[in-house]
Amino acid sequence: MTTSQFHIIGHKLCPYVQRAVITMLELGIPFYRTEIELNNKPDWLSELSPTGKVPVLMVDQTTAMFESTVISEYLQEISAQSFHPSDALDRGLHRAWIAYGDQIRDVIATIIYRTQTETEQVEAFGKIAGMFAILDKQVSEGPYFAGSQFQLIDAVYATVFRFLPALGLLAPTDLLAACPRLRRWSHALANRSSVVSAVPDQFDERLRLFIADQSSFAAVQLR
Repeated sequence: MTTSQFHIIGHKLCPYVQRAVITMLELGIPFYRTEIELNNKPDWLSELSPTGKVPVLMVDQTTAMFESTVISEYLQEISAQSFHPSDALDRGLHRAWIAYGDQIRDVIATIIYRTQTETEQVEAFGKIAGMFAILDKQVSEGPYFAGSQFQLIDAVYATVFRFLPALGLLAPTDLLAACPRLRRWSHALANRSSVVSAVPDQFDERLRLFIADQSSFAAVQLR
């Protein structure tokens, strides 16, 4: 198997696809990309991903890998570069805070897809603000989570912070108002070339239109 065979399949706005793409760009792993629509998934997707979710990484013509965390860890393991701390304890802590980032993204998904009232939405934003306040205490002086080196945890949170412009159209307050380290970190991530390249042009507007097409309270606000 050679990495020139790698093929990433997913939706153009999906944060989990972005995580895999950023990882491959940072590690210098060549790949090509196929976009699918989540509301019109091709029949063959279920043959590659039993969960029906993206991303899917085709490592060769017949072998498919699914689940973004697994994909990113696999890419790290086959790369000559390190994308995790070398110290076992630090590596474990990074994985724990990566899981925390996935929990934040779950709350964001609740706002996008499921909240039906203003009260529910305000409660969800309050939860995000509280989680951000906890995270802010863990971030280094920068520019990245643990200092000067961009690592997998940075790739993960780049996809979390990517939602901030759209959320800013909905949130009652600035979600980073009390989080100076997160604000600085999010700016550094937004300017990273791999992060910029992981999404299509006019991403913020495309995301706004995507949210507006859902059946949530947020969707009504953005129409």
